[in-house]
Amino acid sequence: MSRAWFSYNGPTGGELNSKYYYIITTKPTCLDGTPNVCSVYAIYSPETYGSSPVPFSTQLLLYISNVKATSSAQPSIPTDQKKYVYSYPG
Repeated sequence: MSRAWFSYNGPTGGELNSKYYYIITTKPTCLDGTPNVCSVYAIYSPETYGSSPVPFSTQLLLYISNVKATSSAQPSIPTDQKKYVYSYPG
């Protein structure tokens, strides 16, 4: 399975549920600034889950929760690590 970018398109409070994310064909330009999730870089299995990512791992759920708490792209430490969750700019 590969990874792809997915954009959040769900209700407030639904950010931890992978069914509210839809694949996008470009890297998002949002990065951080608000506690609202913009995009996630997640595992993709179109034959099983269609245009949504596979159910989120515990680590990705932690990153999403951290975005909501800090308004910063995750993971934030170390600073040079690839980011898997972006938030909308403030």
